[in-house]
Amino acid sequence: MAGNVELPDSELAFVMDRLDLEAPAEPVSGGSSLLVHVHGQPRPQPRPRLIPMKGGKARVVSTADPKAKLWRDAVQEAFRLALEGRKEWAGMVDEPGASVVLTAFFRLAHRRSANGTRSAREDKGAKRHGAMVAHTAKPDLDNLMKLVMDAAQDAGVFGNGADPDAKVAGVHATKVWAEPGAGLMPGVCVTVSCVHFSG
Repeated sequence: MAGNVELPDSELAFVMDRLDLEAPAEPVSGGSSLLVHVHGQPRPQPRPRLIPMKGGKARVVSTADPKAKLWRDAVQEAFRLALEGRKEWAGMVDEPGASVVLTAFFRLAHRRSANGTRSAREDKGAKRHGAMVAHTAKPDLDNLMKLVMDAAQDAGVFGNGADPDAKVAGVHATKVWAEPGAGLMPGVCVTVSCVHFSG
């Protein structure tokens, strides 16, 4: 997994089209957007689960996933690299009235069966809808986005305020099945914009 990887022209054109920001906002003066690409299988943010027990009690079970940590590290590194040479970024985000809008486009690899082929259900969907198929299986989109936002916050993308993630005023996320044959490799493309919303 690596951040800020160069995408094939066909994939980059499609991703940039999907990342068209439609929020009623005006950019803060200056370079006000970050764009990162991370190749690899997107992972959700692990969350503890409560297992009901006798007597009305519940036991907390950890869902820690080593692969999720590797993915988070890769996403955080991509944001860190995007901020290199952008010393003005924190100042823009911390400016009074400024907020942050994120747009993410996730491409998830198909699950493989024991014989190396993807499931019949996924294959049928791909044939019926073509290369672009909405990803309607686990992991949930909110958990995928939670990991990206946590990684962005740890990298300093949301500024240096007391409650930096409170700066996030808008999120638009999409997840589809990756189709390497069509130029859509597994990974995520994220744009972060520092904006002032017009009244």
